[in-house]
Parts: sequence; C-alpha cells; structure tokens
Amino acid sequence: FYFHDYAVDHIVMIGSIEKSIFSCMPAVYDLWFKERTSDNELYGTLKCFLQQNASVVATAKAMFAHRNTIQYRMKKIFDLLECDLEDSYAREYCSISIRIIELYEKKYGEQYIIEELHLR
Repeated sequence: FYFHDYAVDHIVMIGSIEKSIFSCMPAVYDLWFKERTSDNELYGTLKCFLQQNASVVATAKAMFAHRNTIQYRMKKIFDLLECDLEDSYAREYCSISIRIIELYEKKYGEQYIIEELHLR
C-alpha cells in the first residue's frame, strides 16, 4: 500500500493536530515553507486554486492576476506536487493538508513550524 492512497483516512482517524501535521502532503508543506521563507506565491496560488474548484480563470480573478501568470504558477505547482490535481482525492488531500498546516500555524505560530518541524 502507498501512504498517499490512504493519507486522508489516516488524518481523519488520527484525531490529533499534533500527529496529523506529519501526515500532510510533503509537497504542500514544502510550498508553505518556501512561501514563508522566500518570495514565493505558489502555496497561496495552490490554496486559491483549490478554493476556486480548480479553475484557473476563477483563481486569476480572485488573486487579481493574469490568467497566464496563474497557469505558469500552476505548472510549477503540478511539477512539485507530483500528483494529478484533476483527481478529486489528490485535491482533497491537498486541501486537508493546507487546513492542518494553517491550524497548526495558528496554534503554535509560524516560527515554531519553521524551526521545529522543518524535518523533511
């Protein structure tokens, strides 16, 4: 079995934000980390893209960016994620990972995650 295939089930069953942070999609965590430590908008673009039901046009409108800019960013994101965001399970895993990372960030702070959890 591949963990990726059962990650959402694991996150739901584990019931603890402290444990579920380690089950988040590594590429989503890496995007979050890169956005926090450098001038990179890929994490925010992915989050908006998922909120806009995987629509490049709606994402561009929501982010006040040109459609080509969003398409360029999404190409980079697709390459980093190494999964197909047309698959509903992959989108769900990304969305849950984003929510967990942001809940953890609210609870412990950005600096804690950067210093203590950047183990990958």
